[in-house]
Amino acid sequence: MMTARSAIAGNRRPVRRGARISLTPLVDVVFILVIFFMLASSFSRTNTVEVVPPAAPSGSAGAQVDHATLTILGQGAYDLDGELLNDAAIGPRLRALHGERLIVRTDGAARLQDVVAFLDLAHSVGLSGFALATERVRDEESDR
Repeated sequence: MMTARSAIAGNRRPVRRGARISLTPLVDVVFILVIFFMLASSFSRTNTVEVVPPAAPSGSAGAQVDHATLTILGQGAYDLDGELLNDAAIGPRLRALHGERLIVRTDGAARLQDVVAFLDLAHSVGLSGFALATERVRDEESDR
């Protein structure tokens, strides 16, 4: 005679254990792909800001060049030909310089972010004809 327990036990199916998947080969393949893409890529430096140095005036050495000079002082302050301006006042002044030569230089306290903010402001007012003046940094190794 069949008891309730034996009937329940007879209807049970054997429990199948899932196959264990090892992640070691997957990690190896991903590591090899990372190495491949690192070796296949190029790490060249790209220049995104075109810097045009001001041209030397032709003619006599004492000839005057008609241009405006803007100094980026940092933290939203600018010096336009001796006049101190802030972020709010520089935009209309740059619009007024449309067509005039502008030389832009930085003060020692100006950061790269200040220069980028000026470039963004110049783009927003449509100013494109300016030159960024830079100072040559002397490298100790090149002096030897």
